[in-house]
Amino acid sequence: MPHLDGRNIFLLGFMATGKSRVGAELAGLLEWEAIDTDEMIEESTGKSISEIFTLYGEAGFREIEKKIVAEACEKKNCVISLGGGAVLDAENWQAITNSGITVCLMASVDVLFERISQKSNRPLMAAKSRKEMRDKMNSLLQKRLPYYSRADITFQSVEEVTAEELALQIYHYLLNDHAKNNR
Repeated sequence: MPHLDGRNIFLLGFMATGKSRVGAELAGLLEWEAIDTDEMIEESTGKSISEIFTLYGEAGFREIEKKIVAEACEKKNCVISLGGGAVLDAENWQAITNSGITVCLMASVDVLFERISQKSNRPLMAAKSRKEMRDKMNSLLQKRLPYYSRADITFQSVEEVTAEELALQIYHYLLNDHAKNNR
């Protein structure tokens, strides 16, 4: 895709929208490197995201994340899956938009709730009852929606569509529609 040469594709959105899985699939279609900033954080610190939140709190995690996002933005021709809160930081957003195009994956509150409640490794949802988890999720989502809405492109991550199918939709959009709009 000549119009993307040297640029990255950043997948952003709320936790459990499928950014990591879709990112890996999209990178495969493009024959690009797939990068997951949460995985980079874990590799660089030797700790899980949950451990980082426990030891340093959200503020400490965000500082580590900022360094990792900056490092990822220096790469070229990568599909980069961002943590759900990475785009809240103005410096992160500037680096991201200077380095590539942004694709937001969205899902309904019900879909997100089901996905999140099935996993115990989400530090912002840890040790919460189902009601507390849903309330916290709604609160975070409302706070983050204005940031997510700044993305260049938005796709719905729904139960009926696999990560492979969603990656293919994004690929075709980038190949056709985005190329036409950026000539």
